[in-house]
Amino acid sequence: MTDGERLPPPRPPQHEAYEIDRVSEDLGFMADFAVQAGEAAAAMRQHAIVTDKLDRTKVTDWDKRIERDFREAIDTRSEGVDSVIGEEEESEPLTGVGNEWIIDPIDGTGEYIRDDHESGEPIQNDERTTCVGIAQFKDGRLVRSVVYNPFRRELFIADDELGGAFLNGTPLRLAEDEAGRTQFVPGIPYDYAFWDGAAIDPRFLEDELGRPPLHSYSSINQGLDVARGRSTFAVFAGDTIHDIAPAAKVVEMAGGIVSGPCGLPLDWHNLNGAVYAANPELHVSVVHALSRDV
Repeated sequence: MTDGERLPPPRPPQHEAYEIDRVSEDLGFMADFAVQAGEAAAAMRQHAIVTDKLDRTKVTDWDKRIERDFREAIDTRSEGVDSVIGEEEESEPLTGVGNEWIIDPIDGTGEYIRDDHESGEPIQNDERTTCVGIAQFKDGRLVRSVVYNPFRRELFIADDELGGAFLNGTPLRLAEDEAGRTQFVPGIPYDYAFWDGAAIDPRFLEDELGRPPLHSYSSINQGLDVARGRSTFAVFAGDTIHDIAPAAKVVEMAGGIVSGPCGLPLDWHNLNGAVYAANPELHVSVVHALSRDV
């Protein structure tokens, strides 16, 4: 496949994963694109061309190709009016005016390109947390998001018009889940993202709670694990909107709490980290703990 070719079609069935009534044109486009891009990237994983970014993280030709195709699709759909903020190409910051689209073409690239765990054991496909994340803002308000993990065949949807969050068509309702009642005590499942130079350092949480048992590679998936009740909370230490927006909408629409590390609502124009929590009481405890470092 040459660099100029379009993404191949996804494996059928494409629509069975997200059959939901009243899917809007925008949501349908987002789901179609995420599934198609994710399936193509998964199929070509072992043939991906890997290079280093300036920050020494890895990027593949599929990261770049998916984002390029998304930008072209948005440009065509909106006749050049809408804007796109992505991970791989230079973008203007969020303006808060009109339709603005966010894309993380392959979140978890480091895991995407690896065949083995650090232990040397092979990584099974159902272990991979790599995903395609897309979010849509309208006049500065986050209105919907879609995340697709092609290795697990999982499609997460959160949409204001639908009034909820869904995983493969099944509603996510944290109020009905044990995670929605969990308190901040040792042994609870949680996760965090950290790297050298991050704005906050949540590693000290291990002193009180123990090591996080989940260890999800994808930062977006860390938030999604909260939304699905698998994790009680997650902390993201960065300021990149493409890492935060897709999961944030799913957590909120599932009934969870999302904020900055100080507990204030996310300022999409000035991000400094994110906290995803499965219930309000837990959220307060996490923010209080983080106040030692923020």
